[in-house]
Amino acid sequence: MAPSSSATETWNYDVFLSFRGEDTREGFTGFLYDALVRHGFVTFIDEQLRRGDSISDQLIGVIEQSRASIVVFSENYASSGWCLDELAKIMEWKKEKKQKVWPVFYRVDPSEVRHQRGRTGEHLLKHAARLGEDSERVRGWRIALSGLANLSGWHYKQGVESRFIQQVVEEVSSKLNRPRMSIANNPVRIDDFLESIKPVLGIEQDDETRMIGIYGIGGIGKSTVAIALYNEYADSFQGSSFLANVKETSKLPGGLVQVQENLLFEILGDRSLKLFNADFGISVINHRLRYKRVLIVIDDVDHRDQLRKLAGDIGWFGCGSRIVITTRDRHLLEAHGIKHSYEMKELNYLQSYQLFCLNAFREPNPPELFGELTSHILDYAKNLPLALIVLGSFLFGKTPKEWESAIARLKSVPNREYNEILKISYDGLDDFDQAIFLDIACFFNGESVDYVMKILDACKFFPDIGIRVLTDKSLVSVDNNNKLWMHDLLREMGREVVRKESPNNPGERSRLWFPDDAIDVLTENLGTNKVEAIKLVLPETEEVYLNAKAFKRMKRLRLLIIHNVHVSGDFDYLSNNLRWIEWESYPMSSLPPNFHPQNLVGLYLFNSRIKHLGEGYKVFKDLRHMNLEKSECLTEIPDFSALPNLESLVLDYCTSLVELHDSVGLLDKLITLNLGYCFHLRKLPRILKLKSLRFLLLTRCRSLEKFPEVLEDMELLQELRLDKTPLSELPPSVAGLTGLEVFYVSGCKKLKGLPAGIYKLKQLKELHLQNCLQLGQFSNIGREDCLPLISAEPELPALQSLILRNCKLPNLDFFRSLDCISALKELNLSCNNFNELPPWISRLSNLQKLDLSYCRKLKEIPNLPQSIETLIAIDCESLESFPQLSSMIQCSQKLLPALKSINLTNCHNLAQNLGISAANVLLNEGNPPFSLIWPGDEIPEWFKYRTRAGFFFFQIPEHLYDKLYGFALCAVVKEAFSLQLSLAMNGQEAARASDDLFPMDSHHLWLIYLECPIVKPLNGWCYFEFSLEVAYPHGSSIEEYVESAGVFLELKEDGRLNWTVEGSSLSCTHFEEVMYYEDM
Repeated sequence: MAPSSSATETWNYDVFLSFRGEDTREGFTGFLYDALVRHGFVTFIDEQLRRGDSISDQLIGVIEQSRASIVVFSENYASSGWCLDELAKIMEWKKEKKQKVWPVFYRVDPSEVRHQRGRTGEHLLKHAARLGEDSERVRGWRIALSGLANLSGWHYKQGVESRFIQQVVEEVSSKLNRPRMSIANNPVRIDDFLESIKPVLGIEQDDETRMIGIYGIGGIGKSTVAIALYNEYADSFQGSSFLANVKETSKLPGGLVQVQENLLFEILGDRSLKLFNADFGISVINHRLRYKRVLIVIDDVDHRDQLRKLAGDIGWFGCGSRIVITTRDRHLLEAHGIKHSYEMKELNYLQSYQLFCLNAFREPNPPELFGELTSHILDYAKNLPLALIVLGSFLFGKTPKEWESAIARLKSVPNREYNEILKISYDGLDDFDQAIFLDIACFFNGESVDYVMKILDACKFFPDIGIRVLTDKSLVSVDNNNKLWMHDLLREMGREVVRKESPNNPGERSRLWFPDDAIDVLTENLGTNKVEAIKLVLPETEEVYLNAKAFKRMKRLRLLIIHNVHVSGDFDYLSNNLRWIEWESYPMSSLPPNFHPQNLVGLYLFNSRIKHLGEGYKVFKDLRHMNLEKSECLTEIPDFSALPNLESLVLDYCTSLVELHDSVGLLDKLITLNLGYCFHLRKLPRILKLKSLRFLLLTRCRSLEKFPEVLEDMELLQELRLDKTPLSELPPSVAGLTGLEVFYVSGCKKLKGLPAGIYKLKQLKELHLQNCLQLGQFSNIGREDCLPLISAEPELPALQSLILRNCKLPNLDFFRSLDCISALKELNLSCNNFNELPPWISRLSNLQKLDLSYCRKLKEIPNLPQSIETLIAIDCESLESFPQLSSMIQCSQKLLPALKSINLTNCHNLAQNLGISAANVLLNEGNPPFSLIWPGDEIPEWFKYRTRAGFFFFQIPEHLYDKLYGFALCAVVKEAFSLQLSLAMNGQEAARASDDLFPMDSHHLWLIYLECPIVKPLNGWCYFEFSLEVAYPHGSSIEEYVESAGVFLELKEDGRLNWTVEGSSLSCTHFEEVMYYEDM
């Protein structure tokens, strides 16, 4: 049996482009190809074929070696038999090998392709006349065209092609750049498993939501199959999430909430979404995912409460979703009402033989000398995949004599217990690797690799090599989130090794991780010289009080991690052998006077009562990481000259800290210095000479009035945060921070300017000057060392975001040159005093977002660049004119082709001058999805379908759906809140839009236009559900904020939208066929 293709599949190309050269080669397809290549995708376009090659044969090979295909279906695509042959092969390969295929209907209606009408139908009739209607090629082309038209893709009608191409590439990137999850070493029978589990999954039955259970004993391969299944099908769903090691994660404080947040992030992409508790998480999952067709794998479940809070019911998820659960407990699946399950059986002998050989020899059969030895190993190793993989990896590269020794060990294992079989691999490790293995087994399963590496390196275990050895021997794995995992059978084996050091006396063991054991040892003073490491992390609700004397006999203690444990007494008993300390709520005012751990590397005393460090710290010559976060009693940082290796110093929220010794400014290995929220900090080192520093954070240091000189160029500094400090000026030497990318000085209300050399910061991407109130006097400053904000020099080439909110600027004259901000994408000028914008703003060719809110003197918005996507002008009460919009009304020209959103809350003068027709034009000409907030209290008459419940349901026949161009929705809103619109089609989420509505002095209209997504009709009908919801405040009803809402359906035969009552199609008899339900 060959290894699974799921594990070994490779491609020569990321994307294959299929297109009609005459139509789009020199335009759309050429630009799409360039964009894909710029994003790093190896893309095939037929110009790469060498002359004289057998094109058709080679093309078939290229399609088979491509991860995905994009079919650019243009007007004359179907005129080419060559193109149709390509398409037929692409659709065949999609069916057989699950190749990803995306159609781009380029100025062609998808329904024309689906029903083979129009030009597409004409081309096919010509082919049929030439080849015969019943010819195999023509039949295959017709099937392929229908299949293509039913795929999710893009419909380009008009607009800025570059923006449309950007959307296509972003979507392709989200699919192709999703990393495949790593799978077990050399898996076998994965394809067999995937094939046999297909009936249980029922992927083809996309009108049904299923939960599927995969159960079996530990180590049998449940997670491996789940990963393979996830890799195989994830891209076929609207969203996907693999929740690994749920059993272990849920044991941690707040663990299930963390899993819920990961689930929502992986599917929705919103990292800012935070859950208050697991019950709130249930509500959010149910609310946000109920219209999404998702694939979710919940791996290693051992308690029904985990299922209740992650997948309580199939109704939580959109139609066609699949929720896969792996567990050892079949009864748990039954108790949760899961009707579809799959039992993982043991491997048969041939499968075990192959799996072992692939790990032991890296090939499916053993060399001649090892044939009989292999048979002996299999006699004792059982048919458990984990044991076969671990033993095979252990024996790889060993001599026959070493094999014989391993077989002798296996013979001695009583009843062939798994622990003892797995331990043979552990016994083969050297001392350092054994120590790493046991530390991971006892303390660090599921932790970040970077964090674990720091601790193991501090302990001198050489983890760079050791982690690699354990990975190669299949004893640990690293997931896509860079977390370290050990299979629970291996972890239990490692912990058993430690238990056997002293079965009845935990104080005689090298490691204490089990809370009851650690508490017994520390409360009863049972610790001995054998104890090397302790981790005691208790929930916040459970606190234990101990006496420091318990550490007296632990002279070899190297690692101490304590959370939510109160310790009193004499701390002189702490071991001087300690290399890493994490002690939350450390109770003493200083470090013990007789505490001299010369090899200490990490000192984490967050939320401590420490006031000063004492004198003992001076022997910490190896210290690299110091974290005293939230130590509110700490008043000073003394001379750190004795800490030459310090790399990170974290002191945020040390609210009593007053000064840092000058020596801190000379620590040339320091990478991170975090002093945020040190409210009483008055003094920094006089000179900064930190050549390795990358992050300097001084947010809300509200007593800091002077920033020190930068004596030497600090070229590695990437982020400098001085926001909400009382600084009035910055030294000219700040210009030496040539690597700076992010610079925050927001809320510096006394700051009058930036140094003249600011234009030298060629890497600067973000400059935040919000609430710098003295900048309004900027143009009057004549000092030579302080120039206007933007220099006349053509510099700042990387600047993309400039925030000048509430700087009381009377004008924008200080912008002396446009070249210096030519890359600008976001410009925030809100809450300022100017009454006009300079005309050069139209030449900011990359500007996408412009915020003019609360500029109450502003009278006119000049012409904006064609790149603009979002315009926000809330409470611009003097605003009367927007000539560009007036021209759009008069000329019906799309002058702002990229426009997606306009917010004109409380802009009554502008709305009155332009009239409601302006809103109509914007809705018509905006780049969908387009949203508009406009003063008004009446829904225009052409919005035929009305509701006060915030819910619409339509049932539309297929022939009418083919003519459907898009949807417009209008809602009358009356208060500030966050509004969200969801559109579900055939039970699956098709679109979502939202807006934050700010305080209004009267009723407003929220208008939004959505193009009709491409979906496959169900039994001749398409089902549409619109729902308006309050995203914030949580738990509010829509009736509290929305008075009424209406929907308009736009038909293609009417051309583009005609937003007049007389010209609308609402009286068209077509709509008599629409079944509309206001209240379901």
